[in-house]
Amino acid sequence: MLKVRMVGTGSAFSKRFGNTSALVEFPSGYNLLLDCGHTVPKGLHDLNISLQDIDGIFISHLHADHVGGLEEVALYNKFVLGGRKMDLIVPMSLLKPLWENCLKAGLATDGDSLSDYFNVQVMYTSADHAIFSAIGDTKLRLYETEHVEGMDSYAIGIGDDLFYSADTIFDINLIKLAAKNYKAIFHDCQMTKASSNNVHASIEEMMTLPMDIQAKLYLMHYGDNIDDFRDFKDRGLMEILEPGWTYITKKEYVLEQEEKQNEN
Repeated sequence: MLKVRMVGTGSAFSKRFGNTSALVEFPSGYNLLLDCGHTVPKGLHDLNISLQDIDGIFISHLHADHVGGLEEVALYNKFVLGGRKMDLIVPMSLLKPLWENCLKAGLATDGDSLSDYFNVQVMYTSADHAIFSAIGDTKLRLYETEHVEGMDSYAIGIGDDLFYSADTIFDINLIKLAAKNYKAIFHDCQMTKASSNNVHASIEEMMTLPMDIQAKLYLMHYGDNIDDFRDFKDRGLMEILEPGWTYITKKEYVLEQEEKQNEN
């Protein structure tokens, strides 16, 4: 059974909730960080999570709120942790631009490459979706998403437990597929009306989903205006994730949040 802890839950412009990222603990004890934006190292510190406890990082796409913290992680591992390398799981189409366009300027000395800082693991896409099975018996599946025109972006499925959208527009077919194959869907959602200019799903679009799908949905990557929607009953059954919140199973997740609220 997977344990998922949110490091950050905010949009690229959020100043309150940090860049959206999650730490997934596998049954084997392997810890995988989903995306590593520029606020994520601070978010990990605030949750008392050491980089030494993270075994790998998955990258969904190349916006700074998803890769901006990788340089700090690489340099910390090299200079503070004595050259330690963690796994870097990257879709094939992102591998070259991640280094050339995002990291090379800050990391390349003496001919260094990405593999000098990380154990690079490449994921591929196919008609049946990619499977990367190096984390114990748990399979990772890659799903192409539509986010920003001309930019490759991906969602990830973990075992049959979690579908993590990263950044995508509202894609009803992808959401239905995720609802069919996974117990929980962590999906980005902007608290705005549907618009042709949106590069994320909107709350208006998400509210059109059937209740059985909404019951699996947990919303993330929202803006700092989220307080206006916490008691918004028309958001249906969808839960709003927050930094530090932990998901194990839906029942345990709800119980944990109820206990936290009672403590407050």
